[in-house]
Amino acid sequence: MKKQFQSHIPDTEDSVSKVWEDAIIVFDANTLLNLYRYSDKSRSEFVALLQNLKDRIWTPEQAAHEYFKNRATVIADQSKAYDAAKKSINDLRDALRKDRAHPFIADETMGDLTSVLEQVETELDQNKEIQASRIPSDEIMADIVEIFDGRVGEAFSADELEAIYEDGETRYGQKIPPGYKDIIKHKDPQTAPEKRSVYGDLIVWKQIIAKAKKDTRPVIFVTDDTKEDWWHEAHGKTIGPRIELLDEFHVGADQKFYMYRPDQFLKHAKDRLQSTVSSETIDEIRATDIVRSNESIAKNALRTFENWKSLDPERQNKIMHRVRDIDYDQMSKSQNLLLKFTKEAHRDIKLSNWTKIDNLQSKLRKTILQKLGINRNIEHLEEYLESGVLADNEKEASEVFQRRDSLASEVTRLNMEIETLKTEIHHLEIERLREGD
Repeated sequence: MKKQFQSHIPDTEDSVSKVWEDAIIVFDANTLLNLYRYSDKSRSEFVALLQNLKDRIWTPEQAAHEYFKNRATVIADQSKAYDAAKKSINDLRDALRKDRAHPFIADETMGDLTSVLEQVETELDQNKEIQASRIPSDEIMADIVEIFDGRVGEAFSADELEAIYEDGETRYGQKIPPGYKDIIKHKDPQTAPEKRSVYGDLIVWKQIIAKAKKDTRPVIFVTDDTKEDWWHEAHGKTIGPRIELLDEFHVGADQKFYMYRPDQFLKHAKDRLQSTVSSETIDEIRATDIVRSNESIAKNALRTFENWKSLDPERQNKIMHRVRDIDYDQMSKSQNLLLKFTKEAHRDIKLSNWTKIDNLQSKLRKTILQKLGINRNIEHLEEYLESGVLADNEKEASEVFQRRDSLASEVTRLNMEIETLKTEIHHLEIERLREGD
């Protein structure tokens, strides 16, 4: 039974330790592209770890191809993220200014918050300039090129790629992982770039298996891909790699295959390889992955509207369920930074000893952030509509308009809730003053 169903049976601690001692450590394109999304400190620690593991790391040629193809786009997207963060700061500042008629924040605390907001804005402006300068002169790319020099796999030939595309069409039709979720990128890929985009994950997978077989070594694969065509999920929790992947890897390479998200990999590297990556860096990278995962859910759902009618009801329900489950509190790292500050500042507010007001203030902050997150989703929908993709599809465009209007109605409801919470807090504060508390 152990041999027949080894992919279902967890490895012993000795086996896990041996894999971590011997494995080739493989990085996908998005893990490398994420270096543009991290703070200087976190990126520096991650790059230092790559340097220390230089003799063991490797990336498939397809992953390197995707890195260079998407590098400039990621840099540009980060510039947009800085603009969105500044907008969030301005929204928060405006909300607090309106609240000055409700004295639930001490003047000293308000002054401290204003000072922090100005510092954050200055830092955002500086970092935006640094990001923009990376398109022509990129020190991050220089690090990656140096570290992975001689550690990139060979490209498949044109004939090998055509065979993978043909195999991929069959696999995707039967939902055999990995990569079948990418079919929404191009419904009917015809050109070589379209096919390489749709079947990119499968190319990566085939190149990893070939590498493990050639070197007769296990593989640790680090990826920030969260789609179900890589991960085995049960009751909303990620269990590990898909069983089909483990079986195929065992048959194709006769080796162990482990897969981790970037933050999980760093945590294991810290524990098992005595790396010096800080807990703060691991926390930041985990937060970044959550943000990217939620934004990916929203964008993929929007793309799916293009062929919505062709999906079965179960798939439609699953998409809408995932959109509803987006954690709006995690949609922006800058929002979390501000939330963290206001929570710390809140300890200095005289009202902190009154539990009911504390709870209302906490609910108010959460509601404001939820509204900001929904506004961001509305912006995504409007961008999608303005793109012209649905110009010839009136019915599906109407569905997107309805979704946008529904979210706008939710924003209106949240605005009313915000005003109600402010009024309740104001009244409770008056009562507290009357009681001489």
